[in-house]
Amino acid sequence: MNPRNPPQIGEGKSVSGLDRIARGATATILRSGPESVLKLYDSWVPRWAIESELAAMSVAAAAGVRVPRPGNLFEFGDRLGFEMALVKGQDGMERLMESVDQIRAQAEALAQLQAALHQAKAGGLGTVKQRLALKIDRAEGLAEEDRTRALELLARLPDGNALLHGDFHPGNVMWSRDGPWIIDWIDAGQGDPVADVARSLVLFGEGASEDVHRSQYRAAYRDAYQRASGSSLAHLDDWLTVNRAARLFEPAEPDREALLNLVRAGLNR
Repeated sequence: MNPRNPPQIGEGKSVSGLDRIARGATATILRSGPESVLKLYDSWVPRWAIESELAAMSVAAAAGVRVPRPGNLFEFGDRLGFEMALVKGQDGMERLMESVDQIRAQAEALAQLQAALHQAKAGGLGTVKQRLALKIDRAEGLAEEDRTRALELLARLPDGNALLHGDFHPGNVMWSRDGPWIIDWIDAGQGDPVADVARSLVLFGEGASEDVHRSQYRAAYRDAYQRASGSSLAHLDDWLTVNRAARLFEPAEPDREALLNLVRAGLNR
């Protein structure tokens, strides 16, 4: 593909002429047709990560998970992207903010959706443990001794072949009239479902936020996941520790000192 001549997308528009409808941490979503969008990644996102997301979405779709089925990978200058079906609806975070009085019901719905997702197998995908190891290895502010101990702890934790989303939170679920759709699969892989639950709990502020609404949400989510999955959530505390260490790689973390303290406490338990 010639990067000087961007391909025509959707109704004969060039990439530069498409309307932006959303912006995420790694990509921009552009309207490319009446029922399709283009996910265009930032130039710094490595090709392997994008190909991994494509593979995860394909595996999820084949397993019956409600995910926008993606098209092929294309090059647009120094950026990569692919088309996928347009999902119409409200993302879970907007939905949550509009009905704070229904925190428990919404947390339960998310947990049930995640438990159902974990019934799918993810043969052929990379492991979530590999992804966590990469992030821990590059986590900012983590003392080298703690980094080594976190990686050793991660290596001892169970493997698995369940399909894990890797970033499962309300904002990555679109609620349409005909039900939920799960989006943003760039951190997906295979592994122990408890690793995915721990990641979600870290994102919900487990151990770091005493906000009453977030506490209610976490409690309802955890209880509902256990009921729906039948899981005892074995090794949850250790999965929380390694996920917190990996979270230090991400610039969006608001209270890094609190997270560091939780990592140290987990490693010293």
